Amino acid sequence: MISEFELIGIFKGIGAEYDKKNGIIVPSGDDCAVFNFQSEVVTSVDSSIENVHFPANAMPNDIAYRAIAIALSDLAAMCCSPKALSISITSEKTDKDWYEKFAQGIREVCNKYELSLIGGDITKGPLNINVTVFGVPLGNKIVQRNNAKIGDEIFISSQVGRARKGLKDWKNCKFNSDYISDYMHPEPKFSLAKKIYKNVNACIDTSDGLIGDLKKILTSSSVGADIYIDDIPITSNLSDLDAGDDYDLCFTMPPGIEDECFFKIGTITKDKKLNFENSIIGIKQLNNKNKNTHAYGIFLNLYSFNGIARALYRLLRLKSKSQLEKLDQFSPDWISGSFIFISKKLFNIIGKWNENYFMYYEDMDLCKKARNMNYNVIMLNDIYCNHYHGLSSRINEKTKIKSKTEVIKSSIKYIEGNFTGIEKIILKGLKLSSVIIELLLASPFSRTKRNILINLFRKN
Repeated sequence: MISEFELIGIFKGIGAEYDKKNGIIVPSGDDCAVFNFQSEVVTSVDSSIENVHFPANAMPNDIAYRAIAIALSDLAAMCCSPKALSISITSEKTDKDWYEKFAQGIREVCNKYELSLIGGDITKGPLNINVTVFGVPLGNKIVQRNNAKIGDEIFISSQVGRARKGLKDWKNCKFNSDYISDYMHPEPKFSLAKKIYKNVNACIDTSDGLIGDLKKILTSSSVGADIYIDDIPITSNLSDLDAGDDYDLCFTMPPGIEDECFFKIGTITKDKKLNFENSIIGIKQLNNKNKNTHAYGIFLNLYSFNGIARALYRLLRLKSKSQLEKLDQFSPDWISGSFIFISKKLFNIIGKWNENYFMYYEDMDLCKKARNMNYNVIMLNDIYCNHYHGLSSRINEKTKIKSKTEVIKSSIKYIEGNFTGIEKIILKGLKLSSVIIELLLASPFSRTKRNILINLFRKN
């Protein structure tokens, strides 16, 4: 079993070469450290708990590096220069080699950012690392999250979702993945902080995910934001927007300041809401038997006027439903109006719902208008809701006949509203003839089909 004095010896001297530069008067080794930074002192503390903030079987040097780096990220978010740290370790480890490797991780991050280790503590218990960091502002102002201005542009420092992908790859033993270092060795954005300091109004690090942390800026500043989803650099899919542990900087600056080292993703507004621009978003829908209802499709056109044509069209495009279901996200022509995400602003730009449709096709029509205006339609497969399909349209035989009739009538309205000239005439003819033939063939065997056919040609 390793002794207390051996433990102290392992950590002794780490970062000592930076003590004079950092204003350390009494370094680690006494009851207290004494320092003189000759400036305001900015400090933050961060805890890292086993199986919460890092995997239990992570390497000790990686655990140490990560624990310190994520604490330092808070200093970068306030545009500060790091000076020193203290670290407290609760551990039941008795292996000297483990502590030597842990100290190696501390030394690595101290050397990278020229930090002094000015104190700490070691106690027995479940593995838990507490890091306190100290820094000084880069200039005369203190950068906080509560100073975003209406009209500011919103930026993110890097691609979101990298750490999430890295942890996933690490758990799946894909150790050659470039993303693993994004999780194990996050990089506090001190160089970027120096670059933006003079112009930045509000800033936060994305420890809890881009959307969650951006909301903190908006709430603290009493403002809203328009977010341009298509401009956000994403690693895997849109769920990366809520993925934490990237420790990027999300910040706001006055308009007109752009740089290759960060990405503009939105604008600060006064309405105190978070609006997503440029996209209509849908999610997977499951029925009462927990099966996918396929709440998306391809536009009605010359190649997809009935079920057989649609199947052939998908086959030719190599986009079968089974293939699409394997993707985290994809872009269908349209998504079901039973569950969509769309900003109020985009909804108004597109022209809202078309009230000429009594039932059905209003969602396809909305997505068609969006596509025509170069907006996106996105389907998320890794998020789902339950939609008990047909409970309102299949109450009884009468409502079933009525709803099936309206589907046909709405398809004709869709053609009339979205096509012109010879294309409209041909498509309308194909659609009507296909439906009538299907109903005529089935009507001798089904009273429902006969009534749908009759209803189709009624005026009311």
